[in-house]
Amino acid sequence: MKVDPATIQRIKAQAISIQEFLKDWLQPSNLANLRPKLEFQTGILAGFALIASVLLGVTNCSTESTIQQRLDEDLVKSLEEVIPASLHDNDMLKDTVTIPSTEFNIGANETTVYIAKKSGSVTAVSYK
Repeated sequence: MKVDPATIQRIKAQAISIQEFLKDWLQPSNLANLRPKLEFQTGILAGFALIASVLLGVTNCSTESTIQQRLDEDLVKSLEEVIPASLHDNDMLKDTVTIPSTEFNIGANETTVYIAKKSGSVTAVSYK
């Protein structure tokens, strides 16, 4: 993609203009006048809130798959305590059925049923 030289000059001029504005705005004498103003304090608070939000979002995105993997491992161990490995040869995390349970007043809208199968036939079930 070829960019027009006039566009490049316009972008450079805007960048210089923004740089000059920030240089003037961040002068110590100007900051002394801005600090007591509510807009300045609100802007600082909003800036830190934005930085914190971005950091939390990045952390969440980078750890989400690892956390889900650990939760799945924990669920497999819990299921193995209830249904021994000798009773199934399937992946019970993938072989599930969700049934509605609001009418039974058990505190959940739906119940997950983990189905244990050996050689294709159902040998046990576990409810969550």
